[in-house]
Amino acid sequence: MTDTPMVLMGAVILAVIVVFAILVWKGRGHRYEPCPIMTRNELEFFRRLEMAHPNGYVFPQVSMAAVMRPVSGDEKRRLAAFRAISQKRLDFAIYSRSMELLCVVELDDRTHNPHKDEIRDKMLATAGIRTIRWDSRQKPDVHEIKRAILAR
Repeated sequence: MTDTPMVLMGAVILAVIVVFAILVWKGRGHRYEPCPIMTRNELEFFRRLEMAHPNGYVFPQVSMAAVMRPVSGDEKRRLAAFRAISQKRLDFAIYSRSMELLCVVELDDRTHNPHKDEIRDKMLATAGIRTIRWDSRQKPDVHEIKRAILAR
């Protein structure tokens, strides 16, 4: 009977240690904060795209894997092809009202690598997806954008 308070105190201490350990362990996870989906430059161009294409949809920052998928024969090759596109983002995907992908629009700034852009464009072309590129320092007006989107 005299051991009961000691056992109870030991159980309470153990419970406190377990709760503390769980809280510390959870606190070690990665921390995140929200960020804007587009830069100011991209947002301004997004608005031009919407004005140029009012009867369709303009989606910013679309995963390349959302607009195309690998069709290579065996699973190993398909997985390798998927990995090649899974981490890539497209600046804008332009869709018709019926959700047909019309083209992809890339706004090239100083961070764009022409060699990597060429590889990306070729990957999209193999899926029959047209890429339109504009230099962010010389953005086209609404009418030029409309002509380019509607050109097939």
